[in-house]
Amino acid sequence: MKEPVYDMKRQPLLSVVIPAYNAENTLAACIGSLEDSTCNRYIEILVVENGSTDNTDSIIESLCNKYDNVKGFHSPKGVSNARNAGIEKAAGQWILFVDADDEIIKGKLSVIVRYAQDSASDLVLFGHEKAGQILLISDTDKIWSGEEAVASARELMMERPTKYMPVWGKLFKRNLITDHDLRFDPELTMAEDSEFLIRYTHYCKAIEFSKEAVYQYNLYGDSAVRTFNYENVQAYTRSMKASAAFVRQESSRMKEAFYKYVAVHMTLILVRTVFCMQNKDSLSRKLSVEKRISRIPVFARAVRHISLRDCKGNPALLPAYFIKGGHFHAAAFVCRVRAYSNHKKENP
Repeated sequence: MKEPVYDMKRQPLLSVVIPAYNAENTLAACIGSLEDSTCNRYIEILVVENGSTDNTDSIIESLCNKYDNVKGFHSPKGVSNARNAGIEKAAGQWILFVDADDEIIKGKLSVIVRYAQDSASDLVLFGHEKAGQILLISDTDKIWSGEEAVASARELMMERPTKYMPVWGKLFKRNLITDHDLRFDPELTMAEDSEFLIRYTHYCKAIEFSKEAVYQYNLYGDSAVRTFNYENVQAYTRSMKASAAFVRQESSRMKEAFYKYVAVHMTLILVRTVFCMQNKDSLSRKLSVEKRISRIPVFARAVRHISLRDCKGNPALLPAYFIKGGHFHAAAFVCRVRAYSNHKKENP
């Protein structure tokens, strides 16, 4: 694939960055969902191939030939490297990250463009569709503006990272990213989205929650977070440590929210790795791993700060609360139930 000579004279409203790794079966549909004759003049689509071993490269080339606003690039392997390359190439006022196996819901591209035209916020969060279910960020449009309001928005996002902190389905101000030299950490392979958002939102003056669902999250086989692999424990731990290092400069309020963020991710590790349906280890082996994870310093600190009151509004914190009291079997039971529920949803 020949990389294009980029014309910086024209500034698009929106740069869509699509990391593409072994995406030969899904990329055309992804790009097709971003093509709308009423919106094309506002949008550039940057597809970043990053070490594919299939026909992704040639498909990108054909899509570049088919659509005037699609440009193809290469980066080293890894989704963070691809997103960083996209940031470097982007010229739009806003950046939208889209995964190559996902799509924009039909008819919703114009909604994204409207928000990009009208919003005075630094970050816009949209809802998404998953397995035929619409999952909204908010029932109404809500703008969190000013130091205290942004702190409240960040607190809410950190306490529920699975809902609010993937980078897809969001509008990011490109100049805020470039002004503060923000990039994805290529050393992180789990929760790299959330780690980036913790740093990005630190600099936001206004955050907007949209009542619209615009993003279609597709399930194709096993993703990294849905596959049994004990190496994911180390990967999550690295991400939590990286975020903890940044949060040290934050207010005590943000530090308290971060403890919940870490505790939720500990639950994710237990549900998605230790107690997932694919893991055929014995229960005693799983309990042993659960105990070891809970004693890793970054998780142990979070566990100590979780109260029963916290769990009433966020059931994902229950395993941490049980572990705090030494009730490892109870924590395991909660995680096994969640793992089974996830398996049924993802394999109807």
